[in-house]
Amino acid sequence: LFIFDFDETLSVRSSYLPIQELALHVDRIDLASMDERYVHGHRCWSRRMTELHQRLAEQGISTEKLLETFRAIELSPGTAELFRDIRAQHHRIIVLSNACDLVVEECLRAHHLLDCVEKIESNP
Repeated sequence: LFIFDFDETLSVRSSYLPIQELALHVDRIDLASMDERYVHGHRCWSRRMTELHQRLAEQGISTEKLLETFRAIELSPGTAELFRDIRAQHHRIIVLSNACDLVVEECLRAHHLLDCVEKIESNP
């Protein structure tokens, strides 16, 4: 059994960054105020990301645009070969991460690796 984290392990960088970069192109999303509430308030990353997704939707960023962003996440060099080798040897792979499960799933699907993974255990 092989267990992998996603952010900065399977992926080159944290998966929230491409999502946040979408917001940087929308003038009416105040990331600084969201971060202020996160740092000094509830301290729950999932809440922050939920708010970010809500604000993106309010500004017209479509679900398809988000999915495209998830699919474009760059994987660490050698990830595809490693996963295929593990699968060829009939071992199991689980991704255990605090990243969003949809992000992980769409990224792995885009890289043709989802069928190598037995389970994704992460934030809904």
